[in-house]
Amino acid sequence: MDKKEKVDAILVLGHMIKDKSKMPDILESRIRKAEQLYKRFRCKVILSGGKRRKINEAHFMEKYIKVPKKMLILEDESRNTKTNAIFCKRIILKNNFESIIIVTSTYHLFRAFIVFKNVLPWRIKVKMAPAIAPIRLTTRFALFFIEIFKIFKDLSDLDFNPVYRRMKNS
Repeated sequence: MDKKEKVDAILVLGHMIKDKSKMPDILESRIRKAEQLYKRFRCKVILSGGKRRKINEAHFMEKYIKVPKKMLILEDESRNTKTNAIFCKRIILKNNFESIIIVTSTYHLFRAFIVFKNVLPWRIKVKMAPAIAPIRLTTRFALFFIEIFKIFKDLSDLDFNPVYRRMKNS
């Protein structure tokens, strides 16, 4: 990513929080990557993640990210990658953003890219920024196969599940 390149928003995808007193390594790596990108591009930062296990991911991230509050946009309804894309689409279109950088973990990059490109209008430029977190080799191996399965499930849901199809096209 070139510093002269125009970026309208950095979009940080949430991650499940099991204990609100402890920041998960995966989520912390995403937040730190977003902070680096913010220093470089000085654009809006969208924090995307709804309530799971009684903890709202977007609001949790808001407490820890070192970005001015006026530069933050919270998307606090989504519960998975599909709804991250659907609810963020509304924010992106409302703000007339033309170029975004999505921050997520390395294992999740490919699926997030495919889902967002399937949901967003093609004119929106989407770049991906990997957030590297320490993950055990056995966990990485399992995540690889889980992600492949979820790519097909997410795309199938977006195309054939009437609930997601309606949300995607609204």
